[in-house]
Amino acid sequence: MNHDSQASVEGTAENGLDRDREADAAREGAARVASALERNRKHQEMLYRTLLHCGEPRRFKEVEAFIARQPEMTYGQILQAPRTLIGFLVDAGGIEATAAPSEPQGLIDGEEQVLVTTAAGSLAAEAFHPLIRLESLLRAKPLRSEAFLFFLELCVKPQSYAQIERSYKSERKTLCIASDASVLEADYFVSQLERAGGLVWKKAWTTTEEGRQFAERMRREGEMQPGSTKEDCACRIA
Repeated sequence: MNHDSQASVEGTAENGLDRDREADAAREGAARVASALERNRKHQEMLYRTLLHCGEPRRFKEVEAFIARQPEMTYGQILQAPRTLIGFLVDAGGIEATAAPSEPQGLIDGEEQVLVTTAAGSLAAEAFHPLIRLESLLRAKPLRSEAFLFFLELCVKPQSYAQIERSYKSERKTLCIASDASVLEADYFVSQLERAGGLVWKKAWTTTEEGRQFAERMRREGEMQPGSTKEDCACRIA
């Protein structure tokens, strides 16, 4: 092997190692971002959507406006200001803030920032996709799968909590629920589905687009049939 060929092979190997290191760093960073989102459950969905929104560079004011339009903000569930949530994602390593091109380099002050999701933030957002979280929820609690789908389908038409309770009580005996169902009230299913990105509060509990897609997919694939019995609940959630 001549000198040029050897140098080329060594350069290729070094580039490969650099890419591996970058991938490892991104995965480690993604774990930190995901952990930060999980710890901040109250704002988790908004933080997740903000990571998606900043997949391309956005002006600070644009991101603030995006957060202010989210249902949790609109319907009074969130107490933190948009800029506080942006700062949380920057501190967690999910979003990078840089000076706007029109500003002197190094000037990073409020509205002059440009925000963009980092590689770690993008990986964390992929892992937090509602379809993935909903599937994980049903895998973890298969005996309650029919009940989870019941709530997702019920709230396609927005429901007050009182309406949800009434519907749940009338159907609960026919739902495929774990043997400890007597201690599981409607708020258990609502809160679990909200955390998984399947339900959102918009003056009433409403199934998200991802939640609707997930329920339809489960029914379409025949993995969960309406009216399943508890014995039928050794269902495939794969």
